[in-house]
Amino acid sequence: MAYQVQPLIGNLGIMPASSKLDPRSPTSVCRILIVDDHHSIAQLLADFVAQQPGYEVAGVAHDAASAREACATTRPNLILLDIGLPEKSVGYALLAEVRKDYPDINVLVFTASCTMQVVREVISLGAHGFLEKSARFSELVDAVSRVRQGHTYLGAQASALLREAVRGGVKQTMAKQELAILKGLARGAVVKEIATELDLSVSMIYKLLMKLRAKFSARTNEDLVVLAVAQGWLEIEAQPVMINTVPRGSEI
Repeated sequence: MAYQVQPLIGNLGIMPASSKLDPRSPTSVCRILIVDDHHSIAQLLADFVAQQPGYEVAGVAHDAASAREACATTRPNLILLDIGLPEKSVGYALLAEVRKDYPDINVLVFTASCTMQVVREVISLGAHGFLEKSARFSELVDAVSRVRQGHTYLGAQASALLREAVRGGVKQTMAKQELAILKGLARGAVVKEIATELDLSVSMIYKLLMKLRAKFSARTNEDLVVLAVAQGWLEIEAQPVMINTVPRGSEI
């Protein structure tokens, strides 16, 4: 069957026979819901998924309303979500709803929009992965497999953006206390809660946060968590990343 795929799909228009999704997952069959307002791309993805052992198409939705209905009626294991349908705000709202109402569903954002702001937003809303539509098809295969196995996946362009934001690079070592603080921020804990858990003073947590921000060249706690995810120090699994903002006047 021939497809008229729009240019934004890039190298994904070619499906090599050797590209196979890895069926390893918590369940025997992974049901994938495809959400994309570009009908030709959605159909291309659906046909590919349907051909893979261990995977099946739970449904195809072209707008947020249809996606919500499909989540409720088909209960997919994973969603391939175009965040820009038909406007980014709609895609963001849908992502937030899915992560809140269906925390067991993995979400891989698959979009043509790749900026630091978009990557930061989707990760902070709880997406398990981010991949650009300009990626090669083999990278989409890898992204779906890794997200389904519980890993966080960032595409080449998104990773490059975040690495560029880290001036001078991230050190290859991380103290246990620093890692514990990162994990605390990622699950939404405030400074006082983290201090209690680590049996440290609040002032010490702030000092360690300052060191972490300097290490990652992060301006905010949200940036810190996103950059930590990009560098492989954190992984988003069952729960979305919930970043508590520092009260005005307490910013470090």
